[in-house]
Amino acid sequence: MNNNFQHAMADVFGHEGGFSDNRNDKGGVTNLGISIRFLKTLPIEAGDINGDGHISESDIVAMDAANASDIYRQFFWEHYRLDEIKSRRVSTKAFNCFVNMRGKTAAQLMQRAANDLGANLVVDGILGSRSIAVLNQLDEHQLMVCLKWRMWEIYKAIIKNDATQSVFEKGWQRRAFSDV
Repeated sequence: MNNNFQHAMADVFGHEGGFSDNRNDKGGVTNLGISIRFLKTLPIEAGDINGDGHISESDIVAMDAANASDIYRQFFWEHYRLDEIKSRRVSTKAFNCFVNMRGKTAAQLMQRAANDLGANLVVDGILGSRSIAVLNQLDEHQLMVCLKWRMWEIYKAIIKNDATQSVFEKGWQRRAFSDV
């Protein structure tokens, strides 16, 4: 694994913050960006943070940065092969996409951004070897511009589709256009 994970993790923590129980958050109670909805999808040994034998909101409350980092590393960074992206900036932005948007949407965003620069990838929502190779060949600065605008485009569509999500607009805009 390359050394980009710690940088990407610090950036995600900067966007995610700590404990939150916002009634508009579709993931439910959240801590360090890990929602109860997501935690319940994990195997018991990964999601049972407090060791009481089941996954519940008390695990979200018990979560600390080390627990969250372990989850992010295994179920996002490694799962989506983000360590294969050579650019620290691009891998960090990709990590933010996968954390905040999940798999298929994030991979499609990455593929569309590459296609904005003439890559001609199939937009299938799978960040596979071909997509990663293309991302590694593109100009980093140009790709980052496209990634930022593609992120913002998705956030705007979410808000247009569900006005209750507008409470997250400023944070999403900051996340989309942040330099990493």
